[in-house]
Amino acid sequence: MTSISPSRSATIRLLAAIAWHALTMVAAGCNFSNASLQVESGPPVDSRGGGVATYSVHVGERVKFTFALHLGAADYAVFHDETTDTWDDCGPPIQGRFEWTHAFDLTSDDEAPHRIAVTAYSQNGRRDAMPFGGKLIEGNSPGDAADFKLARASTVARVYQSIADIPISPGAVGRPDWHRTRLVIHRDDGSATRVPQAAAQSPGFTVNGPDKQGAFTVRYRPGCDEVNRSGQTDAELLLADESGRVTSIRARFPTP
Repeated sequence: MTSISPSRSATIRLLAAIAWHALTMVAAGCNFSNASLQVESGPPVDSRGGGVATYSVHVGERVKFTFALHLGAADYAVFHDETTDTWDDCGPPIQGRFEWTHAFDLTSDDEAPHRIAVTAYSQNGRRDAMPFGGKLIEGNSPGDAADFKLARASTVARVYQSIADIPISPGAVGRPDWHRTRLVIHRDDGSATRVPQAAAQSPGFTVNGPDKQGAFTVRYRPGCDEVNRSGQTDAELLLADESGRVTSIRARFPTP
């Protein structure tokens, strides 16, 4: 087996970095990237013109990311949510790929997209860029050559909270017994979540009404593990009344 000296390895990485910067300059304005960034949260909801893809992500969902270089080999990579200025480490490369998970929260502006960027580095000596506590600590030691930025890829995540609203028309049932009523969330994999009415110390569905016409609305904000990762999710309200009768009312709500 032929070994590669540290100096030769550094030279190879330097040449790869130079090649990437040259390709980037040649392809400027053409959405060129030396890496791919994949998001496992359903298909993108917007990827017009071959540009940056936009994904829809449920609040609290721990999304799996995969980042891979097209040219060169990186020693480490860092994740940056530019909207919240949150940094994270992408873990060690495995067969040239980085795989990690990241959970999203809602921002103060629920409609604000989360702009995500991942940058890969070739390490020279000690590592220069290290996320810690959501912040990025940068700097190289005296006499230590700076790390090379080898590649960058980006995407956009729109974070949302799904809401299940089930209208109950006037006269659909007798006087409701909310204590015995259950809301069932059905997922495509066959699993289901049974939800009682919210209490002082426990989450659940809430009830609005009756309005002037006698109609009610049952509302529930499910967690990311209670809904389908994309498309629609089915909800079934098992509405009990004071006579003991139970009526099934079904609805669907978006989980894009």
